[in-house]
Amino acid sequence: SADAAAAMARDGRAMPEKLPEAERRELASRYRLVSLRAWCGVYYQLIKVFFLSRITPRAFRTTPGVPDLLEKGSDVYEAELAGSNIYTVAESLLLHWVTLHWRKMRPDAKGSSARVTSLRQLRDGHVLAALILS
Repeated sequence: SADAAAAMARDGRAMPEKLPEAERRELASRYRLVSLRAWCGVYYQLIKVFFLSRITPRAFRTTPGVPDLLEKGSDVYEAELAGSNIYTVAESLLLHWVTLHWRKMRPDAKGSSARVTSLRQLRDGHVLAALILS
C-alpha cells in the first residue's frame, strides 16, 4: 500500500512516524539552503537562456563605448571565445567586456591582474566597483 511505502526509508528501514525535534530543525535548516541554491540555479539558467543568448560578437562590437575601449588592431574573435570548455561565447564576451572596463579604471594593472578570467573575481568588489565607476 502507499502508506507502507511512504513509511519506508531509502535504505529499507521503517521510518519513525514522528521525527525528533532536533532532527526536524536540522532538516528544515538544510532545506532552506538547498532550496536557495536550487532557485539560484534556476535564475542563472533563465538569465543564460533569455539574456546571454542575445550577446554575440557582432552585437558586442557595436555596443556603445566598446569600440573606444578596444585597442587598435584588436578584435573579438569568435573562434578564440568558443575555445573555452567552461564558458559559452556569450559568457566569454561578458568577461571580455568586464576586462575592458577593469583596464580602463586600472591602466597600471599588469599580468593576470589586468584580465578578468572568472566571475568569482567580482566577489571582492574591486572589479565590480571599477565596472560601476567606468
